[in-house]
Amino acid sequence: MTDLYDGLTLVALSGIAGSIFKFGYELKKDGVKRRSDLYDDLRKEFDGGSFDNIFTALDDYDTAVKHNPAGSLPVIQAEISIRSLPLNDKYRFAAFIEHVALVTNSGIISYPLANYAFGEYARLGWNCAPFWDDLCDTSKQKDPYWAMYQEFVAKLQPAAEALNATPSKAVAKIRF
Repeated sequence: MTDLYDGLTLVALSGIAGSIFKFGYELKKDGVKRRSDLYDDLRKEFDGGSFDNIFTALDDYDTAVKHNPAGSLPVIQAEISIRSLPLNDKYRFAAFIEHVALVTNSGIISYPLANYAFGEYARLGWNCAPFWDDLCDTSKQKDPYWAMYQEFVAKLQPAAEALNATPSKAVAKIRF
């Protein structure tokens, strides 16, 4: 009788362990799906066209600064273009980058993925002084309301360096 009882206990424990394993597997699968859905939503907003004017202005500014001396006509024109962007558009872009920062800081998406998908424009925006002229009363580095943006750009740097050093290796490691 004891052998039968021990056998039934073993079967019951095996069933419970299997159920726990299956629950954990399904929970992990559900978490990946939720992270994937959130990432897809972020990409749709980012790629949806509402930031196109900002992307163009930031690209033009970056190109002008890289290829021309400070104070030259191309740099001045690029600065004027950045400063003429609607204030609401600049706020929405900066707030969007902070949303991505929050999602990344929370571990929902990884820094390598955030860098690959959003990093270039996050860095271009952060490093473009004219972009911040009317967004901050003081310099952006001293404004506490943009601290998350600043920290995000700093935390993206290792992922950006890895991507630039060996793109295929860095991209192969990107996960949710």
